[in-house]
Amino acid sequence: MPTSVPRIQCTPQSQLSHDMTVKLAELKGCSASNIVSHALEIWLRDNYEKEMAVINFFTNKEEN
Repeated sequence: MPTSVPRIQCTPQSQLSHDMTVKLAELKGCSASNIVSHALEIWLRDNYEKEMAVINFFTNKEEN
Protein backbone atom coordinates (compact mmCIF):
# COMPACT_ATOMS: atom_id res chain seq x y z
CA MET A 1 0.00 0.00 0.00
CA PRO A 2 1.43 3.39 -0.92
CA THR A 3 2.42 5.46 2.10
CA SER A 4 1.05 8.62 0.49
CA VAL A 5 -2.54 7.41 1.04
CA PRO A 6 -4.07 8.90 4.21
CA ARG A 7 -4.78 6.33 6.90
CA ILE A 8 -8.21 5.34 8.18
CA GLN A 9 -8.60 3.97 11.69
CA CYS A 10 -10.81 0.88 11.93
CA THR A 11 -12.30 -0.86 14.97
CA PRO A 12 -13.84 -4.30 14.46
CA GLN A 13 -17.54 -4.51 15.18
CA SER A 14 -17.12 -7.63 17.30
CA GLN A 15 -14.54 -9.66 19.17
CA LEU A 16 -15.07 -12.43 16.64
CA SER A 17 -14.15 -10.10 13.75
CA HIS A 18 -11.05 -9.07 15.66
CA ASP A 19 -10.04 -12.66 16.39
CA MET A 20 -10.59 -13.78 12.79
CA THR A 21 -8.54 -10.86 11.47
CA VAL A 22 -5.66 -11.62 13.83
CA LYS A 23 -5.79 -15.34 12.98
CA LEU A 24 -5.69 -14.66 9.23
CA ALA A 25 -2.78 -12.28 9.72
CA GLU A 26 -0.86 -14.88 11.72
CA LEU A 27 -1.49 -17.59 9.14
CA LYS A 28 -0.54 -15.36 6.22
CA GLY A 29 2.47 -13.85 7.97
CA CYS A 30 1.28 -10.27 7.63
CA SER A 31 -0.22 -7.56 9.81
CA ALA A 32 -3.86 -7.32 10.86
CA SER A 33 -3.83 -3.93 9.16
CA ASN A 34 -2.93 -5.62 5.87
CA ILE A 35 -5.88 -8.02 6.24
CA VAL A 36 -8.28 -5.15 6.95
CA SER A 37 -6.89 -3.11 4.05
CA HIS A 38 -7.37 -6.02 1.67
CA ALA A 39 -10.89 -6.75 2.98
CA LEU A 40 -11.88 -3.10 2.55
CA GLU A 41 -10.56 -3.09 -1.02
CA ILE A 42 -12.64 -6.16 -1.87
CA TRP A 43 -15.77 -4.83 -0.13
CA LEU A 44 -15.55 -1.49 -1.92
CA ARG A 45 -15.01 -3.16 -5.29
CA ASP A 46 -18.06 -5.39 -4.73
CA ASN A 47 -20.40 -2.93 -3.00
CA TYR A 48 -19.51 0.72 -3.70
CA GLU A 49 -21.81 1.18 -6.71
CA LYS A 50 -24.74 -0.57 -4.99
CA GLU A 51 -24.32 1.53 -1.84
CA MET A 52 -24.12 4.74 -3.87
CA ALA A 53 -27.28 3.81 -5.79
CA VAL A 54 -29.21 3.25 -2.55
CA ILE A 55 -27.95 6.54 -1.08
CA ASN A 56 -28.85 8.42 -4.27
CA PHE A 57 -32.29 6.81 -4.38
CA PHE A 58 -33.16 7.89 -0.85
CA THR A 59 -31.55 11.32 -1.27
CA ASN A 60 -33.59 11.98 -4.41
CA LYS A 61 -36.76 10.59 -2.80
CA GLU A 62 -36.44 13.01 0.14
CA GLU A 63 -36.02 15.97 -2.25
CA ASN A 64 -39.29 15.18 -4.08
